[in-house]
Amino acid sequence: MQRHKVLFLTTVFVLLISQGARARSRYEYPFSQNLKIEPQTKVIIENVTGDIRVSQGLPGELIIEGRKVIKAPSERSAEKEAERIKIEVNREEEKIRIWVNDRGRGDEVTFGIGRRVSSRVDFDLRISLQGQT
Repeated sequence: MQRHKVLFLTTVFVLLISQGARARSRYEYPFSQNLKIEPQTKVIIENVTGDIRVSQGLPGELIIEGRKVIKAPSERSAEKEAERIKIEVNREEEKIRIWVNDRGRGDEVTFGIGRRVSSRVDFDLRISLQGQT
């Protein structure tokens, strides 16, 4: 009898842990902005959670392509996380500032078991590199 009780409790524990560690799906939310810029314009990026790729673009133009990449147990959770993360692009004299405003981490808890919702923002920038025409 004791053996069955231990086996039952072990099975319940494993099922609860596997529910908490359930596979998360990947969702992507795109961002895009095109700006006219002068050759001396500096681009400042504040992004601590993702990749940044820079490639040659057309003179006088900055193309910002971004993706909020969310891993979550459901699309609803992913949308909530994507809404929370803001991408801000500000022009300050001869500077363009791109800032990822990630206001706290998104966690979802069910029956006392946390299920992590993870996110990052990846950028692809196309810009005329200094000294190139």
